Amino acid sequence: MKFMVISSLVFGLLYAWPMSTFSLDDFQNDSITVYVQGEVVEEKKLILDKYSTIEDALSFIELTDEADLSGFNLLMCLKDQDVLSIPKKTTIAKISINTATVDELMNIPGIGKVKAEKIISYREINGLFQKIEDIMKIDGIKEKSFEKLKDFICL
Repeated sequence: MKFMVISSLVFGLLYAWPMSTFSLDDFQNDSITVYVQGEVVEEKKLILDKYSTIEDALSFIELTDEADLSGFNLLMCLKDQDVLSIPKKTTIAKISINTATVDELMNIPGIGKVKAEKIISYREINGLFQKIEDIMKIDGIKEKSFEKLKDFICL
């Protein structure tokens, strides 16, 4: 019985309480704000349509010559308050293990004078390397060392 009385009172209060009307439109926003920075001529705050893609955002900005978009999925939808940071292109000058001098080989991370001389000696005795993995035939260069230097070498 108490439950019914209390429920009636609560229901009566809620029913009598003045409620302002609201619209679902008050909670839905048809636009998003995206900040674009990095390798752009001018950093900008863009107001875009909801469900805009990275490609849509890029159509409103001018990129520098150094901009690298290779890591982006241009069809990815952006969300409100996203920050689109455009990175700079990076180039790693690779060193040929078939033609490099001792000094050039020493620019490869993990290769000192002794290993550089071993690489040149191997070339002189066995001929040119046929694949970059062949550098693991050099005494002191195994799988772990190869993983660290493979991005810096070529044939």
